[in-house]
Amino acid sequence: MTKPRPSFNHKARLAAEFVVAIDDTALSPVGPAMKKVVRAVGVRATLSAEAFSGAQRSGTIIFGRLQPYCWESDEIAFARAVASLIALLFSAQRNAETLAALELTDDGIYTEDASGKVQYSNRAARMFSSNPQQDDKFPKPSSPLIASQDRHEIHFDGRDLEIHRTRLPGGGLIVRLADTTERNQAVAEQARLEDRLQKTAKLEAVGQLASGMAHDFNNILGAVSGFAGFIAQDNATDSQNRDFAQRILSASKRGKDMVDQIMAFAETRTISYGVANLGRCVQASKELLASSMHPGAMLEVDLGISPLLVRGNEVQLGQMLVNLAANGRDALGGRGGMVEITAFTADESEVERLRNFASTMNERLIGTPAPGRRYARLSVCDSGSGISPDILDRIFEPFFSTKGRQRGTGLGLSVVHGVVRAHDGFCHVQSRPGKGTTFSVYLPLIDSAADLTGSLARGSFHPCRVLIVDDEADMADMLSIGLERLGFQTVAVQSPLLALAAIEEDPSAFDALLTDELMPAMRGTQLIREAKRVAPALRAVLCTANAEGLSEAEALAQGADMIIYKPVEIQDVARAVGVPQHEIAKHDARPPLV
Repeated sequence: MTKPRPSFNHKARLAAEFVVAIDDTALSPVGPAMKKVVRAVGVRATLSAEAFSGAQRSGTIIFGRLQPYCWESDEIAFARAVASLIALLFSAQRNAETLAALELTDDGIYTEDASGKVQYSNRAARMFSSNPQQDDKFPKPSSPLIASQDRHEIHFDGRDLEIHRTRLPGGGLIVRLADTTERNQAVAEQARLEDRLQKTAKLEAVGQLASGMAHDFNNILGAVSGFAGFIAQDNATDSQNRDFAQRILSASKRGKDMVDQIMAFAETRTISYGVANLGRCVQASKELLASSMHPGAMLEVDLGISPLLVRGNEVQLGQMLVNLAANGRDALGGRGGMVEITAFTADESEVERLRNFASTMNERLIGTPAPGRRYARLSVCDSGSGISPDILDRIFEPFFSTKGRQRGTGLGLSVVHGVVRAHDGFCHVQSRPGKGTTFSVYLPLIDSAADLTGSLARGSFHPCRVLIVDDEADMADMLSIGLERLGFQTVAVQSPLLALAAIEEDPSAFDALLTDELMPAMRGTQLIREAKRVAPALRAVLCTANAEGLSEAEALAQGADMIIYKPVEIQDVARAVGVPQHEIAKHDARPPLV
């Protein structure tokens, strides 16, 4: 019998040698687990081989004989080969599971050999590729990999991709692809919303500034135009002084028009809103717009059959239309061309597209469509020179103009912006240099044609004693002189406290109270409330340059019988406080006080 080979711990030998041959288990010092196995199957000689997949142990293969046996070298080699084969099968199974998992990932993964040939690609990588059958159709940066790894962002086949490349030890690359299209769109949308918020805040700040300036400017204009009117009334028709006064009145009128546009942009005047027929507004303005066109320029108007009813103010809507048409006319540059105005019900798909709108080089959207709302669309299209993309963001800014000082104030489109915002609408602008511009204003439609407007005046009244309260001395004196020329008895004071004291001393001393709103110590509406507490029959007229957000309904609720805005014509002031119509008719032929 062959002498048994020296042996040591079976597990340790397997870990060190991968193959262990035991000629006689009865004579070898094997561990308890091994002894239990050989006893159970009744073997005396064993040949054990360890199966490894890389550094990971997969299991042990054991060959046995019932009698002691001396294992030959070819038998030992066979056991080693079988163990390697089984390890390879285990490895292939694990690789298959890994590849199956890679097929389920959203990130694309592919590998290249040293020559750039694609060796492997998962499902996502094949989807990203424009042609998986060609190696050069997989997404990749234009520059070669210099370091051990790098990262790039590219736009490939309509997608934004983030590419990570890592060099493999044996040469070649492994590439990971991440689709960042939605993320980039979300970032771009957030930037767009932030930009819109900044622009809105900027316009609101400018509006507040304009409102404060307009308040003081209106008081100045009221006094200047009023006293100029007195000069015109007191001089002969052919006198030089009357001519000078008329020129002052004309300049004041231009200043008033500018202030009105500033106030419309700033939305500080609360306007009465009722049911407005957009088509009627366009039709009513057609003749005026046609007469303002340059020679060779044509105006076309196309209106739908159905009425376009919106909740709004037809005066403001008409002003917006005139500004848009004038802007289109000026874009023609005095040459021939076309300005086309259309008004129709907007398609739902059109509004939905604008709800998801993102600014482009030649398009902007001011405002946001409300979900589930029906809109009327008023479009003004010109065939002019168009608007350069680099100034498209600024066209609604107050006082911004490309026309020069002689051709515009830069307030026209600012007024359009204010009117659109006040009517809960939005505006889409599309312009290409050399191909013209289209402004499309969308206003919410209403279903009911019920008249929502009301009259501010409460009945008719014919007083002759008027208490005038204005902290601007020139304005108070101008109103006093103007009303006295129409036959009124007036008292003008600059302090609302002094006025209240006079009314409390004799509640029947005055028939009407004509008061400013913004004054030191007390507002006009507060003065009206206190005055009517002691003189309920007193007619109260609020004459203000800036209503500071006070609506007409709120003013009426606080006791005012009417609101008029500075600068005013003295005849309108007289009508407001209650002068008889035949008295006004006597003086209407005189120059108006603006």
